Amino acid sequence: MCLYDHIIEVLPVGWGSLILHSIKFDHCCRRTINIVTDGGSTIGCFSHSLKSLLRNGVVERLDRDPWIWILSHLDYDHFSIVLKLIEERLLHKPEAVILPASYSKEPCQEALVRFLTLAKVTAFMLNFSPPKYEKILDFLARSGVKTYGFSAGIRFITYGLRYRFIWPELNYVVSACKELVEILDEKILRICRGNEECIRKARKLMDELSPRIKDIGKKVADVGDIVDLKDLVSEVSEEEGLRYESQEVLKLFNGFKQEDNLSADELFSLAQRRLKDRFLYLAAKRTLNSFSLAYMISKLYIDLNPLIVKVFDHKKGILCLKKLSKNYGSILLYPDDLVSDELDEALRYAYNNFYIGQLPILIALHHGNAYSNYIGRMRPEVIYMSRCDTYNPKRYRYPFRRNLSKYLNKADLITIIRSNHGIGLRIVILI
Repeated sequence: MCLYDHIIEVLPVGWGSLILHSIKFDHCCRRTINIVTDGGSTIGCFSHSLKSLLRNGVVERLDRDPWIWILSHLDYDHFSIVLKLIEERLLHKPEAVILPASYSKEPCQEALVRFLTLAKVTAFMLNFSPPKYEKILDFLARSGVKTYGFSAGIRFITYGLRYRFIWPELNYVVSACKELVEILDEKILRICRGNEECIRKARKLMDELSPRIKDIGKKVADVGDIVDLKDLVSEVSEEEGLRYESQEVLKLFNGFKQEDNLSADELFSLAQRRLKDRFLYLAAKRTLNSFSLAYMISKLYIDLNPLIVKVFDHKKGILCLKKLSKNYGSILLYPDDLVSDELDEALRYAYNNFYIGQLPILIALHHGNAYSNYIGRMRPEVIYMSRCDTYNPKRYRYPFRRNLSKYLNKADLITIIRSNHGIGLRIVILI
């Protein structure tokens, strides 16, 4: 009988997101398999976080073995680091990519084309740096990696643990996408304000983006209600591993300077204030919500053993051990960057279908910038905020102070951990 050690690490990448789930097998089975959720950070956090991951051997560990990439959505702070490592051939390509199933739905493809166009023309008209989507779109279209579309209700079985996906709910997002096509068209015209160069640019962008998005949609394979990790990962990765040791890799990035790439959230947050159009931001976020993944990780078989969570600092080592109460099998809830109605829909689905007892760990909604009353109902014991208030320009530090304060006001009842670039979580589970 094989034994499996599951190590789930919520890694500190400043204002961004990276969860590394390593499944380590004993001698009777094959080697480690890794599941990576997202893997990016933004603005001043990028270079600092990338070097930290290299310096602490995270990239070396990941590159040795097969891995699956869960790409929650196409915002820069959720893919930039992993994509850069793949581009520089410092990390082999994943065995498979898991995307929201909405990519394969035609109304959502039309909405995504308009959203990406809106982002570019907004940056053009306001003289902002545009979000960088081209490289991740090229990777999805040309990498040759098998792509799967997941949605609410799908159970992803991983040797004794399971990912229960709570978003996207396809009927909901397809209906939303049909509405968003008209709304985004109107927003593009409003941004251009009769500027012929802007209108021509928007039309050209849509003509270029439409076939690319449709091509990506065709590559997204449908799956059944239950997906087993064994079916997605080959016995041995055919990709070459790292060409350099970590210290040599670090030298390559010593002179590396990251461009001031805005995430879509930052771009439209700035734009709504500049243009005094709050509906611009809401339309953009509704589109990103339609192309987002959210999930809950739980044990395949319920037990009452408490979880032991290690809080670590990349420089100082283990800071403390926290023993969480009996949790009836649930481990972690990752709600992505969902906001507004879609956030409540996803958490309502999780609460009604999967929630039992108390939630041990919640990744804070949208880096602490979103909030839901379902947090109180789920009673999380630890809330982890993947955010940085040191390396980001001041205009990005507290875009939603009211929501952030709702978390901080619960600090006497809930353990709240803010990541910056050093503090992460490590959960070890023996199956």
